[in-house]
Amino acid sequence: MPGEVPQRIHHFQIERPLHEGGMGILYLARDTRRNTQVVLKVSRQVRPYKDRDRERTAAEQAFYEDALQAEVEVLRELHHPHIVRLYPLEEGPRAIYSKRVSGDPNSPWYFAMELLEGGSLEELLKQHPRLPIEVAVEIA
Repeated sequence: MPGEVPQRIHHFQIERPLHEGGMGILYLARDTRRNTQVVLKVSRQVRPYKDRDRERTAAEQAFYEDALQAEVEVLRELHHPHIVRLYPLEEGPRAIYSKRVSGDPNSPWYFAMELLEGGSLEELLKQHPRLPIEVAVEIA
């Protein structure tokens, strides 16, 4: 995965990268407050290119950050056994669910969610391209 893997983000000790997707990077981390494993999702950082203007780079960065914030808002509203739970980064009357990685206003946003074991739908479909109808219906 490109870039340097952080060792720590606030009270989360990074154990290893899990996956890099189109919108960000997932890290396996230990929540040192709860002493549990979690997944951190960190928004993609857009690096300026030599032939690319700052305005376009800033717009692309804003897109990734807005997408991460939208995901946080959706996860805050959804509660289902098959959807990961979102963890507050700061508890209290107004819990905070996403923050910047550092105090730098240009640092990426991140959030913490439940670690679910068992693999992804993509991995399942690679092993079994034609799922039994009962399984496909349950997933849908």
